[in-house]
Amino acid sequence: MIPNKKRDAFYRQLMSSGKSRFSIAEYLDNSFCDEIIIANIKTDKFQHLYHVNGKYFSPKIVTHSFKELCEFCKNYVIHPDDANIYTEFMDQSTMLDRLENSITPNLIYAQFRYRLEDGSYSWVEQCIISGKEYGFEEGIIKLYIFDMQNLVNRENGHYQVDSNTMVEKADKNTLLLFDKAFLLEAESIVNANKDTKYAIISIDIEHFTLYNEWFGRDKGNELIKKIGNTLYNNQGVYHGIGGYLGKDDFVYLMPYV
Repeated sequence: MIPNKKRDAFYRQLMSSGKSRFSIAEYLDNSFCDEIIIANIKTDKFQHLYHVNGKYFSPKIVTHSFKELCEFCKNYVIHPDDANIYTEFMDQSTMLDRLENSITPNLIYAQFRYRLEDGSYSWVEQCIISGKEYGFEEGIIKLYIFDMQNLVNRENGHYQVDSNTMVEKADKNTLLLFDKAFLLEAESIVNANKDTKYAIISIDIEHFTLYNEWFGRDKGNELIKKIGNTLYNNQGVYHGIGGYLGKDDFVYLMPYV
């Protein structure tokens, strides 16, 4: 799991970024989430706005009841060891009060393990927002599900994206994908999210040769590593992906907001 202090700091940073709170809802809408649901706590109705097919265990259930959906998830989707955390987090009788009194106003989140189609489990983060400042009527909530497994792996010191290690397609120093692997991954992400606008950021260290001459190549390598690791460690936070093009050149793909 990701430490709560780190996630609280991330959401507070969004709140204090100088943008309106409504823009945070737009940010979440344009992030790499696997699911978006809007629900009315008072009427117990919900609607799927976005859903990634074929990833999580989600057989079709015929219901419009938000409570029934949560009960189904607790029994068949959530890892048994996380069921109590999920039940408490999704308790609709206390949800609006918890949202109103949360550390980040009208935004709460929790992490649990979701069952995948193959029967294994993967860490996700569920984020819920509500309130007039986000453009919602009283009793309306919006729920986002984010894949957090790679971020959890990094927190635990495991630098692995899938069954294939990063060594063959990524730089050992920066941990970022090499150019060809980055382009393939970026193309896959863009093609899988047709409704999302993306930005490509090119990063070049000006006068890096001079830096090496002044401080030495070892210090230069340390600087490259620090920049690369910073980009790498924020991929899950900002729902982007970084690449290392060699020398002092980096590239980054992220949702355009």
